[in-house]
Amino acid sequence: LEAINCGLESIKDGTFNAMPALTSLNLAKNRLTSLPKGLFAPLSSLRELDLSENLIGYIPAGMLKGAVTLNKLNLAGNPLTTLQVTPFLQTPGLSRLDVSKCQLRRIWSEARQPLKSLRFLSVRANQLERITVEELKAMPKLSSLDASQNPLVCDNEFNDAMQWLNSHGVTPIETLRYISNLGGTGEYVQDEGVTQWKDLARIVCSDEHDGPPSRLPKKRPPVIMPKYDLNEVIDDQENSELSKEDLEADIAKINSA
Repeated sequence: LEAINCGLESIKDGTFNAMPALTSLNLAKNRLTSLPKGLFAPLSSLRELDLSENLIGYIPAGMLKGAVTLNKLNLAGNPLTTLQVTPFLQTPGLSRLDVSKCQLRRIWSEARQPLKSLRFLSVRANQLERITVEELKAMPKLSSLDASQNPLVCDNEFNDAMQWLNSHGVTPIETLRYISNLGGTGEYVQDEGVTQWKDLARIVCSDEHDGPPSRLPKKRPPVIMPKYDLNEVIDDQENSELSKEDLEADIAKINSA
């Protein structure tokens, strides 16, 4: 079922009660701000849901209640600023999630329990400044992550996250079709050439080749050598065997140090 760009602002509870065989639902490009709790409970066969480019700013705990067969969920282009794991625990079969082009500052603002089935995640083009190992551990079966086009900060936390992704065999792109696969917004365009995590590290840490810069010890203050006046030195060296030319050479070396 497709209801794309229809100007929908709300959907009444019970709308899908007579559609238990529905497997794909596309409500992209409408003006939905929220959905009734348990709206998808009657859809016992629903596998793909596209809610991209709506006005959903928050995912409440019960929004996906009953969507136990859901496999793909597209929330791209919504004004989401935070994302919690809790609402997605009601979709035990969810393996692909797209929250690209939102306004997220973190992948998860809360992750007390892991999403055991999630394998593909796109957080592309958000406002992420950091990715933590703790957030990644909330997705133990993650195999592909798109975190490109974010203002990530190059630091040790970023380095730890890159190492975790590498050691767990997570790839930085979704190599198959666009995660929603519902004909909504097309396919990914990997314009940054991110095919390995070191490519993303190279973009984030533009001055480094393999990742964040190491912490350098503080520089010692320069040693300031005293300046000498040639005439004073000559006066003090009246009885010296050194010639004026030798003294000039020595003083020049000291003053240039």
